[in-house]
Amino acid sequence: MRRIALRGFLGQELPIRQPSSRMGTFLGVNELGKKRKKAPPLGKYSRIPIPDDEDGIRYEISRMIDFAQEFSGDPRLREPATRIISKCRARNQKCEVNALYKWVCKNTRFVQDPYNKEMLSTPYKMLRDIDTHGMAHGDCDDLSTFLATMISSIGVRPRFRFGGNHEQGIHHVWVQAEIDGKWYDLDPSLGKPMGRYHRFQIYEVEEIWD
Repeated sequence: MRRIALRGFLGQELPIRQPSSRMGTFLGVNELGKKRKKAPPLGKYSRIPIPDDEDGIRYEISRMIDFAQEFSGDPRLREPATRIISKCRARNQKCEVNALYKWVCKNTRFVQDPYNKEMLSTPYKMLRDIDTHGMAHGDCDDLSTFLATMISSIGVRPRFRFGGNHEQGIHHVWVQAEIDGKWYDLDPSLGKPMGRYHRFQIYEVEEIWD
């Protein structure tokens, strides 16, 4: 995730700027924030370039949410998720989430996006890369979206958590999962044990499910 200014970002209503015709055509919207493009059809996958500006960042977060919502119902993601958690006792959501988290950490590798470009992979592309090549690659946006989708597919509520500092603003994202009314942090980019996360000066959260 790119470094961005905290002011006017997560948790605040931002004014919608009319994009250029080129930007509007690229995103498939007339005004950013008023309409989201649909996620790719179930079973499809893609890697999408994101404009490198404030509107692009807002759009990227909306895509992360869209992907987590849409692909969590795809049987091609739910079926492997259920196999991964099969050794956990039924209804032990903490064990199930931790099993998915460890599996994602083991089978993915953090790699930054191309220089001066922002990319976002669909969860199905990440899973396909693991099946085909034994490993999927992506930055914190890709890994968090993938993990949130897998967690959601087994009936656990995830959300995105963002961190940063006062000088740089928000510049990292990871996942939280709600289990028995408590939120557990899961950062597949760093691979810390479940419940632990890198300390930042500022935090924001973005709900996936209203």
